[in-house]
Amino acid sequence: ERIRGELGDSSTVPISRKVHVVNNVLVKDYGFCGNAGDYYNYRNSLLDHVIELRTGIPLSLCIVYSCVCRRLGIPMQITGLPGHVVLGFDDELRGRAFMDVFHGGRVLSIADCQDIVSAYQVPWNDDFLSPLSTKSVMQRVLNNLSNCHFQAMAANSSFNSD
Repeated sequence: ERIRGELGDSSTVPISRKVHVVNNVLVKDYGFCGNAGDYYNYRNSLLDHVIELRTGIPLSLCIVYSCVCRRLGIPMQITGLPGHVVLGFDDELRGRAFMDVFHGGRVLSIADCQDIVSAYQVPWNDDFLSPLSTKSVMQRVLNNLSNCHFQAMAANSSFNSD
């Protein structure tokens, strides 16, 4: 409701302004942020923990943001780049743009997304900019939880072997 109040008659508000207001409320007012310090903690993938602690990994933060945006009628799509997840939207000024919610809601261009992908030494493919299906989002959540579990087991086994 706070976001609706700031947007007023949202039918006349440009999407770039809507996205900015959502980000300001979630980051500045509510304190949502990326959990870089404890990135591989399984709680970063559990939405109840992400909402309570207001911190998470890119995918879980994108899920929270996209749910808020959906309630407000703001079209945002979860976009899965190799190694990172962002939100895609159509900006009146920039055309296709992306929001990196893990890094404070920084707005990214396609070139910025290409830079992210190249950091993982993956050849660029325009399909990376396609929105993820709900099934793909859930698969990524489960993969993240599985990876956290295996990392915890590996850390436990190395700790116990001393």
